[in-house]
Amino acid sequence: MQLIIITTDTFFLHEAIAINTLFKEGLQTLHIRKPQSTKSELEELINQIDSTYYDKIVLHEHFELVRKYNFKGYHLNRRNPALPKIIDRKSSTVSRSCHSFNELQEFAVYDYLFLSPIFDSVSKKGYRQAYLKEDLLYAKEKQWINNNVYALGGITPYTLPLISNYSFGGAVVLGYLWNNYKEDKDLQSLLFRYKNSLSIIQTL
Repeated sequence: MQLIIITTDTFFLHEAIAINTLFKEGLQTLHIRKPQSTKSELEELINQIDSTYYDKIVLHEHFELVRKYNFKGYHLNRRNPALPKIIDRKSSTVSRSCHSFNELQEFAVYDYLFLSPIFDSVSKKGYRQAYLKEDLLYAKEKQWINNNVYALGGITPYTLPLISNYSFGGAVVLGYLWNNYKEDKDLQSLLFRYKNSLSIIQTL
């Protein structure tokens, strides 16, 4: 199983330091999601990230920057449901956020999909899990959930082992990783949370 990290939806102090450190520790894919950002604000963050790691970055908005910086790929969602007219599908991944099993089937042509919320969200208060265990097992049986589908929502060391029951290809971590770091800027604690998550998912 694979681990993907997604950024918080707002910028914060020392964010780029943390991102560079995570990449240095072996992070393979980072999704940058800043829905309220301007292009210049997003580029300010990008320019603080070591360009060695640009091929591991996926953007959720300002898609023109994917080609400019040779990023890994594009992530579609309800805010940005369409790709730019000109992209290189041979060198760029295309992923999509899904919030139902119907969407998993509709967007199965993409390289990989996020399904959420699998558990109660850590980063969004009141954002509750959307699927019963029986629902997820049925989706597994139908192969709607497969190696190209990643679990998002409430992913922590306690919930990570549970997703292996449903044939997910991996998990997406957000709140568990970032919430404390935004406040305390404790890089070692951030790395502990990342390595802990990675070590668990590698055993699944």
